[in-house]
This record gives sequence, C-alpha cells and structure tokens, in this order.
Amino acid sequence: MGFVTSGAYGHHVGKSLALAYVDRDVAASAPELTVFVVGEPRAARILPELPYDPSGSKLRDVTA
Repeated sequence: MGFVTSGAYGHHVGKSLALAYVDRDVAASAPELTVFVVGEPRAARILPELPYDPSGSKLRDVTA
C-alpha cells in the first residue's frame, strides 16, 4: 500500500505527523490506514489539507 518516510510530533499543530508514499488507489478508497511505529500498529488517516497555519493566526490567538 505504501510506506512512511519520516515522522515527528508537530508541536504547532498538536499532532503526530508522518510523511508517506501511499498508492493513489488506496488513498482514494481508504482514508483511514494503519501504520507501524517501532513495530507497533497505529491508526492513521490521510489529512485532506496541510496541517499547518500559513497565516500564523493560531500563534496570535492567545485564547487557544
């Protein structure tokens, strides 16, 4: 189906993130996947949009 190339915790977005190559047909039919992290299966999903804040508005929101 594909493979993860790298991963890390995204402090600004508050999520664990992974970059992966996934077969296009799999991505279209199965937005929720399982990935293996240090040999342990973990639930994963394909995000519809990039998980960052290009305008910086979250950094300016002191109520968050």
